Amino acid sequence: ATELQSSLNVECSFHAETVRTVAAISSPLAPLLLLGCCAALELYRAGSGVNMALKTLTFLYIGGASSTAQLFSCQSEDGDGASLGKFAFRKAVRHLSCFQRDGVAFWVDVVAYSTAVAYVVVIPLFLVGLMLRQHFALQDARLFTACAERKPPHTTLHLEMLDDQLSKEAFPKRLLAAVAAHMAVHCRGARQVQLLEKSATIITISDNQEEEWWPMQQHPEKSMC
Repeated sequence: ATELQSSLNVECSFHAETVRTVAAISSPLAPLLLLGCCAALELYRAGSGVNMALKTLTFLYIGGASSTAQLFSCQSEDGDGASLGKFAFRKAVRHLSCFQRDGVAFWVDVVAYSTAVAYVVVIPLFLVGLMLRQHFALQDARLFTACAERKPPHTTLHLEMLDDQLSKEAFPKRLLAAVAAHMAVHCRGARQVQLLEKSATIITISDNQEEEWWPMQQHPEKSMC
């Protein structure tokens, strides 16, 4: 907002003190208002709000935090390094004294401290919570491994898990994903998949298809995980 104000010379057309105050206050608030819109979007469409919030933080977090820091900054020395004393002024709102606490200065302080809490505490906690949520959401995928056992013309796949961590709903999906990965790497030609309760069987449906590529051709009875 400050850069836009300077480029358009808004202070020359409107009341300069009002323009500076509005620009100083809106700079740290604008990213937070956009994040609020992202939160509302998340309630309406799960996942989209978080995605937009991360993009907003990528482009606007540093600028918003810098604008918040400017609200706390005071110019207490002149160009020669001499103290300004009681004439020290706020860098973001130059018509306000650093020692003024009433009127407009009160609301500037309210915005400064509120946005500081948001940028220093709330947003980092949100990012940490998002990382923890992702960690637990992907935990199931790290607690199992797929093993394949070949007995021509069949290949049987089953999942080895730690303490039965996979839920009943997730198990068939993980098993089917393991089958798809196995077929993409090891199989050539048409295959039929039979999905069972605890395992899946890949069946060769035509003897005219290419031979299955298997790194353990010399020991077809052994399994590979």
